[in-house]
This record gives sequence, C-alpha cells and structure tokens, in this order.
Amino acid sequence: MEKTTVYTNSAPAIVIENAHANLSIKGWDRSEVTVTAVPGDLKLDEGENEVRLSCRSECVVRIPHKANLHVENAYSALRIKNVHNQIKIGTVHGHLYMRDVGQVNAETVNGNLSTKSVSGDFRSQRVNGNAYLRGIQGDCYIDTVNGNLDVRDVEGEVSSRTNGNVRLYLNSFEGTDYNVEAQSNIHCRIPHEADVTLKLSSRAGIIRLKLPDGSRSIQEREYQHVLGDGEASMTLSSGGSIFLSVQEPWDDMGPDDDFVSIPEDFGDQISEQIESQIEEQMEVMNRHLNEQFEHLSHSFNKAGLSDEEMDRIMEQARIQSERANVRAQEKIRQAQEKMVRKMELIRRRNEQRAQAVKRRGRGRISWSAKISTDKVEPADTVSEEERLMILRMLEQKKITPEEADELLAALEG
Repeated sequence: MEKTTVYTNSAPAIVIENAHANLSIKGWDRSEVTVTAVPGDLKLDEGENEVRLSCRSECVVRIPHKANLHVENAYSALRIKNVHNQIKIGTVHGHLYMRDVGQVNAETVNGNLSTKSVSGDFRSQRVNGNAYLRGIQGDCYIDTVNGNLDVRDVEGEVSSRTNGNVRLYLNSFEGTDYNVEAQSNIHCRIPHEADVTLKLSSRAGIIRLKLPDGSRSIQEREYQHVLGDGEASMTLSSGGSIFLSVQEPWDDMGPDDDFVSIPEDFGDQISEQIESQIEEQMEVMNRHLNEQFEHLSHSFNKAGLSDEEMDRIMEQARIQSERANVRAQEKIRQAQEKMVRKMELIRRRNEQRAQAVKRRGRGRISWSAKISTDKVEPADTVSEEERLMILRMLEQKKITPEEADELLAALEG
C-alpha cells in the first residue's frame, strides 16, 4: 500500500464515489488529505476545494476535521471517526461504524449501524441490520430498521419504525414529538422531570409501567397517561409488550453503570431464544450429517466396497453421530438451565441494590439499620457453553453486540 497526499483548505469537500472494500475515514487537524491504498486500485481527482476518489481495495483516508464528507457507495464496511462537519452517505452494503461525528444523513445501511457521539441530527431511511446509537445531540430519525433498535442519550426527538425489539433510554426530554413503532417488544426509560403525554399501544395487551406514583400492569391494547404538564407527546406502538419506567431523581445508576437492569421475564426471553437456538443448531447438525453421509457413500463406491460393508459402516457412523447429537443437545440444555438460574439470581440482586439506592436517596436508612444475613450463592464463572450460546445469538443477530457484552458481564457477576 502507498500513501498519497493532497493539500487542501481547512474545510474541503470530500467525495468518495465508490469504495469496493473496507473504508476507514478519520479526521485530523491538518489541512490535507492522505489516502493509503494500493496504487493501481486508487483513482483520485483533485479540484478546487474538492477531492474525489474511488478505490477497488481496502482504503484508509485522513481528512480535515471540518471537511464536508459525502460517501456515495461503500460496498463493504465503512468506519468514520472525528469528522465534525456534515456527513452524507448514500448506500453502505456492509456495516457502518461512526464515532465523534457531526450531522449525519445515511440513506441506506444494509448491515448493522453503530453510532456514538453525534453533534447534530442523525437521519437514515433504512437500516437492514441492527441499529445502535449513543449520544445524539440533535434529533434521531430512522424510517425503517429491519433488526433491533437500541437508542440512548438523544437530546432531541426520536422517530423510527422497527421490525425487531426497541430499547429507548432518554436522560433528557427536550423534544416535543416521540414516535416509535416496533414489531416486537419496547423497553423505554424517560427522565422523571418529563412533561409528556404517553400514548401506548400493545397488540399483545401487555403494558407495564413504573411511574413516580407506583408501578402498574395494564392488560389492554391501548393506554394513555399524562406526566407533568403533558406538553410533549410520546407514542409507543408494539406488536409485543411495552415496559416503560420513569427514572427516579436519586437514581444515578444507568444501564451502563455498576449493574445491568434485568426485567423479570428476561430469563423466559433467554430460554425462548436458546430453545430456538437449539432447534436451529440441531437442524444444521443434521444437514451436515446428511451431507457427510452422502460424501462417504461416494467415497465407498470409489473404494469398491460391497453393499453389506457400506451399510455396516454407515450404520455405525449414524449411531455414533446420533449419540453425539444427543450429548450435544443435553449439554446445551444444561447450560441453558444454568444460565437462567444465574440470570434470576442476578435479577434479584439488582432489585435489592436498586431498593437500597432508593432508600438511601429518601434518607430512610439509619445507622441502626438491620443488616440482612440472607445467604446469596455467588454466581459461577460463565462457562464455555454459555459463552458459545451468546456468541451464536450474536452471530445470528438475535442480540446486539452491546447486549452480548452486558449479558456476559452479568453472567460473570
């Protein structure tokens, strides 16, 4: 690979027409653009205050922080970091990763989207994988997410339609209109000072609320509730359940702090996912076994073995394979039961710790408080089977990378 340098002003226009392999773009405080790529694969044109390029192989581009960036087509993974001006993206056929960027308009992302620290609005027409967004200082609008959506710390409004699950955690409430639709479940947390009219719709008829005046469970498809003056509007529509909580003013523990908040039915959710995982793994194993047996049959024919010898060898191989299949399935089920027990233990611990924080915030704990002597069995180190199941769920996009990290951290205790 070879480095090519083009001297520019502090805020040039950078247009990347086509990137056929992985593309990494990083901002810096120099008034120049450098491109590191295979010379024969790079096409670069320098104009007045504009640089245009295309590359057929992997490419690393350094541009000024204040450059206006336009990526028309990225056919593999695209990474953008420390570019503080406007960013426009046409189509990303792989994954899109962004950190510490300015205002973003990404039309289509065919893989996963991971974004952190956006100093402006974030807009996208379609994300065909999972979408994970953190620290948006403006509004967040994603027309369609075909995977799961995880949004936290957005200062402005949020609007999206998602075909998976949604997790929405807001520490501030400066917008006036929030509209989120999910085909599956919605987990939402809003600040205690929010003045909002909640319009909740659950096709499953399961709505659970944790409000300043207490918790409640609504077994209805439609429910409305007004917090404060109700100036803002939040509409949550779910094909599954809706879990909404109001963060208490003394509750400084967020989802990324000392412990992971686990809903009561999370063990059931994990069990369902693992059951589905087991069935899929068994189908894959059986398909591979059939392919192997077919290959063995061809090999036996070439070796000139008789039908009786072939049948005897194939039957022995099938018996051994079935035994291995049963052992593998039982091992996964044991790991599943162990994981569910751990998750339930962790959930109970977290409830106790959250209640302790709540009591401390209200000044209800005195120096003569009785110390509980209940024994809590410590969680074992996460086993290799549990780790493999989490990685399989991550690989099959049933959970996000962040959910996998949280789950592993929780299992580690």
